This record gives sequence, C-alpha cells and structure tokens, in this order.
Amino acid sequence: MNRSVTVRMPDELHDKCKKTAKDRKVSMNELFIESLTAMLESQEQQALYEAFGRVASGADVTFAHQAQKEVLDDER
Repeated sequence: MNRSVTVRMPDELHDKCKKTAKDRKVSMNELFIESLTAMLESQEQQALYEAFGRVASGADVTFAHQAQKEVLDDER
C-alpha cells in the first residue's frame, strides 16, 4: 500500500531537491523515497553497531549478531 504525505519545506530546500531529482533523472517522489530509505537504513546500521558494543567485546561473532537482533527487537 502506498500512502500520500504532504511535506512543508523552505523554498530553498525545495529548489535543491528539484534540481537534484532533475540531475539524477528521477522524480522528486523517487528522490524522497531513496533518501529516506538510505537514512533509515543508516540509522538501523548504527543501532546494530551500538548494540554490538553493548553486548561485549571479544564475544563470539555469531552470538553477538543474534544478541544485536534481540536488543533491537526489544527496543522496537
């Protein structure tokens, strides 16, 4: 399912987004989806990295990976 969202932004930001979308030959909608997806994936990777640090240094990697997932699942 797709949802529609109205976003208010300064004219200058809109102009930059419009130019970037045009330069990349994508719609502004595609630009926003790609950008938001990249930002959310980056945040998730950072959360995994931080969760790994909380588990314990020098621990078994398989164990640590599973522990990371459990920590993130608990936080959601």
